[in-house]
Amino acid sequence: MSGAKPGHVPEALFRPFDFFAFPGSERDVHGAWKKLHEGPEMFWTPLNGGHWVCTRADDIETVYGDYTRFSSATESLPRGATPLPQPLVEIDPPAHDAYRRIIMPEFSPRAMQGLERRARELTVSLIEGFRAAGHCEFVREFAKHMPIGIFLSIMQLPREDAARLVPLAEAKTRNSDVATSLNVHMQILDYIREKIEERRRRPGDDLISRVIRAEVNGRPLSHDEAVAMCGVVTFAGLDTVVSSLGFVMRFLAENPGHRQQLRENKALIPNAVNEFLRRFSPTNLAREVRHDMRYNGLDLRAGDAILLPTCLHGLDERRWNAPMQVDFDRPRVFHLAFGIGAHRCVGANLARTELRVMLEEWLPRIADFEITPGETPVTASGQVNAVTHLPISWRVH
Repeated sequence: MSGAKPGHVPEALFRPFDFFAFPGSERDVHGAWKKLHEGPEMFWTPLNGGHWVCTRADDIETVYGDYTRFSSATESLPRGATPLPQPLVEIDPPAHDAYRRIIMPEFSPRAMQGLERRARELTVSLIEGFRAAGHCEFVREFAKHMPIGIFLSIMQLPREDAARLVPLAEAKTRNSDVATSLNVHMQILDYIREKIEERRRRPGDDLISRVIRAEVNGRPLSHDEAVAMCGVVTFAGLDTVVSSLGFVMRFLAENPGHRQQLRENKALIPNAVNEFLRRFSPTNLAREVRHDMRYNGLDLRAGDAILLPTCLHGLDERRWNAPMQVDFDRPRVFHLAFGIGAHRCVGANLARTELRVMLEEWLPRIADFEITPGETPVTASGQVNAVTHLPISWRVH
């Protein structure tokens, strides 16, 4: 959907840009995003409801972290595709804090021990399931199983439900049509409502049961609040780590020297995970201007939406030396893959753990692999950048 140029937007900063589909995003989505650094630090696009786009690390970091000027009331674009208010991501502090505390115990250091054990068992099982074949389509055969299996265990949902949920999550995060996106979101929330009703009848020791038992400021959560909170966790668990796994494995398939580094020195893996998250940050979320203001020489109006591509934070040469290069020895890898400030992703430690476990278990079993000859990986943009097709092959000994 396009629109006219708002009066407060300079002509030079008005340019049609659709973050769901732009040149090069289907082959190298991060390289395609990087091209925005050739233009202005901020610009306005009339597409997807009309919004600003931040392109530089300083602005992305500032807008993400300053909820006093930039509200999370608009967290995803285009607007209007969310059927219920989402207290975990669309409410600012201090009101947001009470909702966040409800789910934090599920991702505590103690909980992480059990989740890492499950992630390792599932990772080994998946790899051994296709290792003898000498090839796999990594996204379908691994990335959509390991992190989603862990997420479903946290929610105590049947693993077979992934076949219903994953296509819906993908359609939501990479669809710019508001009506379609709203319909997809409603389908996921309908699923969540079914599960909440089941847990009300048979409560358990899981995240859904924790949410429906929770109180905020001395009152029980409303039914809609419980549904919305579980819905947010569902979207986060079904797509972001899947995407990150795909980017990591595509890079390693194309860069044998980096594979060798990690095989020879496992101590590099934790820093490598952070470096991968910097280089291939997946999320493209938004904020909303709270009040009319002057920002970096621009007039921003209350209600303006601002898109924050976190990958452009990690790819900014003003912040990083040789940002397009992956350097496992890079000092102080600070990235925005999980956001910053009050809304920083609660599941960040779990995501890092899943990526680390995958590297620790894959490389000793399948040391050398490549993009299957004659095949081409496919990437995509949207609310989450992703590798959607990744055929890889290796010799079987």
